[in-house]
Amino acid sequence: YSHEGQVAPAFRILAVTLPCPPAGPDPRSARRDAELDPKSIRLATWNIHKEGDAGWEEDLRALAANSDILLLQETTLEPAIRDILRATDLGWVMASSFLHAELDIGVLTAARIAPLATCTQRVVEPLLRLPKSAVITWFALRDRADTLAVVGNRSAIGEQYVDLQPRRDGRPYLRDGSQIAMADTRTPL
Repeated sequence: YSHEGQVAPAFRILAVTLPCPPAGPDPRSARRDAELDPKSIRLATWNIHKEGDAGWEEDLRALAANSDILLLQETTLEPAIRDILRATDLGWVMASSFLHAELDIGVLTAARIAPLATCTQRVVEPLLRLPKSAVITWFALRDRADTLAVVGNRSAIGEQYVDLQPRRDGRPYLRDGSQIAMADTRTPL
C-alpha cells in the first residue's frame, strides 16, 4: 500500500485523493490477512519538522522499530524517510499538502501490517488558504471481528486520533457519558 509522490514543477500543488469509504470497510466482509493485537497497539506520533532537527534520523529509526503504527506530520518525502521505513518493515501512505523544491510535504501513516482500507484527503484551509491533508486508515483487530481501529492522521498541527468502531447494531455499545476503564487502555511511554 505504498504511495510514492510524483515529482512536479516547484510551486505547483499536486494532490492525489484516494476515495474514502463512506462508512469505512465492513469488517465482516473484508479480507483480514493482518490484524492488530487490541491488547497492545504500539502507536507513535511525531511532527518531524521537515527533518530539520539534529538527530531526526536516529529518532525516527527508534520510533519506527518500536511502533505498529507511526504517524508523521510535516514530513518531507525524501529518500532517507523511505529508506528508514523500508528498513523497519513499515508500509506507508502519505497525503501531500504541497510540493516544495520538488518534494512532497504532508502527513504520513506507516504501519507494520497492511490496513483493510486507506484514503487520503486534502483541503485548503479557508482563512489562510494553506493546504491541509489527512490519511485515514482502517485496521482489523485480532479476535474482534465486529470492531475496527480507525486511525486518522490529519494536518501538520497534530490532529491524530484512534477510533474503535463497532460494526454491529446490537448491544453493548457506548453512549454519551460512557466510560472506558483506565485498566482497559494503555498509553505508550
